[in-house]
Amino acid sequence: IPPSATPDLRLFWDDFDQGLKPEWELLQGYCTMSNGMLVCPDGDSRIEVGDYSWSNYRLAFDTGSYWIPGGAAALVGINANGSYLKLNFPVCHNAYWIYHGPDGSEQQVSVANGGVCEDGPFHVEIEAKDGIYSMKINSNAVGVFQENRIISGRIGFLVNGPWFDNVVITPLEP
Repeated sequence: IPPSATPDLRLFWDDFDQGLKPEWELLQGYCTMSNGMLVCPDGDSRIEVGDYSWSNYRLAFDTGSYWIPGGAAALVGINANGSYLKLNFPVCHNAYWIYHGPDGSEQQVSVANGGVCEDGPFHVEIEAKDGIYSMKINSNAVGVFQENRIISGRIGFLVNGPWFDNVVITPLEP
């Protein structure tokens, strides 16, 4: 669902055309808007939005150029105890899902089926439903896995370079 479609069907959206919405929480680094897109040029930036109770949702966003390993990650299921799932999405490489525990430890939990070997922009969709996580890049399914330690939580991004745009979070049927 693009940002302009049916507002009552969205948990949150931001196209960054009017700047950063106040619901975002910048936890580290510096982010700015450039040409209606979120850009965080100041090294490792972390930005989050949402509610710890969010569950059964689809996160969709656009991103550009390719992500170098360690260059960016999408975060889903961010819990108050500090745990979350992190998707490292390097293009032309496998995408790695990593469980980040409350103690700061990290464990790889899944590898997506390859990446997209082309320059962006890319449209990414991540579905989180009852501990089942799936991902599509440019409408191509690239992985599904189950992780029962994360059932609900906020969303966010770790950014070191790439831009993000058209972030839309919509609820899924329970």
